[in-house]
Amino acid sequence: MSALLLLSVFAYNVYATVEFTQAHSFGAVAQARSMCQSNDGGYILVGQTQATSSSPTQALIVRTNSAGGMLWNRTYGGTNGSMLLAVAQTADLGFAVAGTLNVTSEKFWLFKIDASGNLLWEQTYGGTYDEELYAMTQTNDGGYVLSGWTTSFGLGTQADLWMVKTDGNGTAQWSRRYGTTTGNDCGYAVIQTSDGGYALAGQTNTHYCWLIKTDSSGLMLWNKTFGGDLLTTYGQKMVQTSDLGYAVCGYANLIPSAPNDFYLLKTDSSGNLQWNKTYGGAGQEFGRAIVKSNDGGYVLAGYTETNSSGARDAWLVKTDSNGNMQWNQTLGGSAADVANSVVRTSDGGYAIAGSTDSYGPTRSFFLAKVDIYGPAPAPTFALATNSTTVTLSQSINLTGTLSLPKSGVVTLDWSTNSSGFVFHTNESLTNGVFSRTFGFGQTGIWQFRVNWLGDATSNPMTSNTVTVTVNPNVIPEFPTTVMLSLLVGFALLLAIVGKKIANPNAAIPRVCRL
Repeated sequence: MSALLLLSVFAYNVYATVEFTQAHSFGAVAQARSMCQSNDGGYILVGQTQATSSSPTQALIVRTNSAGGMLWNRTYGGTNGSMLLAVAQTADLGFAVAGTLNVTSEKFWLFKIDASGNLLWEQTYGGTYDEELYAMTQTNDGGYVLSGWTTSFGLGTQADLWMVKTDGNGTAQWSRRYGTTTGNDCGYAVIQTSDGGYALAGQTNTHYCWLIKTDSSGLMLWNKTFGGDLLTTYGQKMVQTSDLGYAVCGYANLIPSAPNDFYLLKTDSSGNLQWNKTYGGAGQEFGRAIVKSNDGGYVLAGYTETNSSGARDAWLVKTDSNGNMQWNQTLGGSAADVANSVVRTSDGGYAIAGSTDSYGPTRSFFLAKVDIYGPAPAPTFALATNSTTVTLSQSINLTGTLSLPKSGVVTLDWSTNSSGFVFHTNESLTNGVFSRTFGFGQTGIWQFRVNWLGDATSNPMTSNTVTVTVNPNVIPEFPTTVMLSLLVGFALLLAIVGKKIANPNAAIPRVCRL
């Protein structure tokens, strides 16, 4: 098992900062299972809701604006155990949504809605027994391809991987089954490949990561397994890489009975393993989703129990093209938070969808956006004061403006009379700005600066100086040595006067002799 330290920090001159987190509660247990960004910069989240954690699930869709604020939500498919696991925006700005519909048994479910969530059409696919869907993608001909598992059409008594291809109206064109006579086989991911065929990732024989390549009609060309008899290695989601190979994200325990780690494997175009990596710590880490980054690397999403704020946190891991971690970011609060889906946003950041127990009265839809910066021009900082000369009894308003990042915590330092920046406080940024009122304890020349984690320590951002003078309406401030001398002299004078009152005939001693 890997023992990488989990950090929400900056590396390789690249850093991540949280733009927003949103929780959408519905008075019941709810979680988002998948998402996409819409053409207006907002998001569509799909998943399920339940009256209680043991109640049947009901399919739920939430549409938000670009800041994650909810525009509308709708439920679909009744209350008999339905859920949604995939969504994509269509050319007419509606949405294709896929999941599992349970009426008398579970079936693959595909339907189309318009931009307001109105149902346009729906289709189900399956046989006598149960089928469960995990993935859907749009195809080049305007149709859809679905994957999951079937018990209606399998070889044995357990589940087999099943893929269904439809036209643009959801009418089935063909289906294919892939499986073994022992163990469960399931397709958690499906993509259309550059040659017009398909690739599927999932599991076979219960615990092996399984990668399948087919032609355009679903006929298998090759398949590969990854893992060992004593290990658990699941492939959850996948992408085709720029060299026509495949990257599969999931989770694995590379030491028997050890906690799971994020798992990322890379193959060539024939499915031959080129490398694999794990990311994690002493706790459990589960990788649930993957997207390609614009620099040829990968961003993985899931959750971590190592160094989390609560029971678990949603976790983003960014790697280079060889799987080396470049940065990672935890998202969550004091309870359990999970990322089930990740998308690269139109502005180059990343958004995750999942569930949160930290920010709502019950388990809620969780949406968070992370901004990515760098390598980029050096951020600029401006620290303004509302006055450059004040008296000791006055205070000033400090306003700091940071071009990057837009949120997070910065350190405000200050010094007086060239003493060095030995005083510190932490300030929170909101939209790149912090503001605070500052009072003074002594006169002199004061200066302020701000440090953040991206700063070069040799070039901090500093403010103009502030001169603090004596307030003429109060007793002047004296140097400490003078004040002590005055106090001693006054005490001596009181003693002499007291002695004279007690003995009026006594001579007053001379303090000094010339």
